[in-house]
Amino acid sequence: MKLKFFSVIVCLSLIGCILCASSCAESTASAEDVLSAMVHTEPSLPSGKIYLSTAAEGEKQYTPQSLLASLYGGGSAPIEQSEWVEFAIFLSSAHHPCEFAVFLCQSAQSASDTAKMLCRRLDTLKASWADTQYSSYTENGCVSVSGNYCILTVCADKKAALKAALSVIK
Repeated sequence: MKLKFFSVIVCLSLIGCILCASSCAESTASAEDVLSAMVHTEPSLPSGKIYLSTAAEGEKQYTPQSLLASLYGGGSAPIEQSEWVEFAIFLSSAHHPCEFAVFLCQSAQSASDTAKMLCRRLDTLKASWADTQYSSYTENGCVSVSGNYCILTVCADKKAALKAALSVIK
């Protein structure tokens, strides 16, 4: 009887370890954590605000649909939005084009679609900031995809920002 009880305990322990290991392997970094790493690399970060998809209405970091529509949807909600798991966005509140956006998408295809949306945003920023003292920020801006993550980087040092983002995503 003791041997049978011991065997059951060992089996349950092994199952618990396997479940824990598989859940740890499947964990993903939050968009907020990726954005935070990127923001911390910017040497001259202007004042700005972070918007999170996880923030509820009334919270400081809440993202109104009207903001998403004006940034990414051409006046209406972006069609890609239904494929997002979560997002985190930094927008400069100063007259400065520093901008970061991280979207965790449901699939690689939805990340690709979101990348096209972010390319349109980058084109808008390039046109808006052309022939200004900050045009190098937008000209060096980029859109990157890593797995199901899609990232917009407009800053002084995009290489450092992307390196930080990818180190969190792993």
